[in-house]
Amino acid sequence: MNHHLAKTYRRRRATALVVVLLLVFVFLLQKGLLRRFNPFFSHIVTPIWQAENFTRDFLLIAVESKRDLYRQNTILKEEIKSQEATISTYDTLKSENDSLKALIGRTPADRQVVLSAILAKPNTTPYDTLIIDRGSKDGIKVDDLVFAGGDVLIGEIESVEENISRVIMFSTPGNISQVLYGNTGKYFNARGQGNGAFEVDVSREILVSEGDMFFYPGLDNTMVGVVKKVDFDSRDSFKTVIMKSPINIQEERWVEVKI
Repeated sequence: MNHHLAKTYRRRRATALVVVLLLVFVFLLQKGLLRRFNPFFSHIVTPIWQAENFTRDFLLIAVESKRDLYRQNTILKEEIKSQEATISTYDTLKSENDSLKALIGRTPADRQVVLSAILAKPNTTPYDTLIIDRGSKDGIKVDDLVFAGGDVLIGEIESVEENISRVIMFSTPGNISQVLYGNTGKYFNARGQGNGAFEVDVSREILVSEGDMFFYPGLDNTMVGVVKKVDFDSRDSFKTVIMKSPINIQEERWVEVKI
């Protein structure tokens, strides 16, 4: 039993010794330390060196190629972002240009107005008020009338500073505005309900239908709103007419101030 173990131990030592000698031999070949003793070793180690150099060069080229591809990909992404930003800017400018052309086309030629951009709307200002980017230096005054969409009257100037003005819309809750019903020549008081809506009390004898229009009194009879609903109880002397401005101020970017 002990003889068998001793034999196994000697075999393992011999195997380990051979492995160590082979590793030392390969190391000496790679370093060229054996070439001076025998040219034969040079013939053996040369292909190893060549393979090693080839592998190293291949890996360097692969790494550099990957880095180069990454750099090119980054550059292309930046160029795409730049092009997208340019396209977005172009689309925005074109949209603004189209809106202004349409606005000018609907504005009466004899109306002297100041075109103003809306800086703040009712979602960020008190109910049914606007802040615009024109003020006293542009000739704007308190009580000047304010239009949207070129031909719809929406309110008037409440206060003015040098470069900005505050607009109060006629539909502001509690605000009372006089309006003219269609071409009847009859005037009524419209009570603001907010969000572009009004209530108008009309005598029961006057026929009012959905889609009829109310105008602001004046020579050009500028539209204020359109009838959306008529509430009437036969026991009452008046009908309650629900009128709404055709302008959704949240969709508007410009207003015109008549000066």
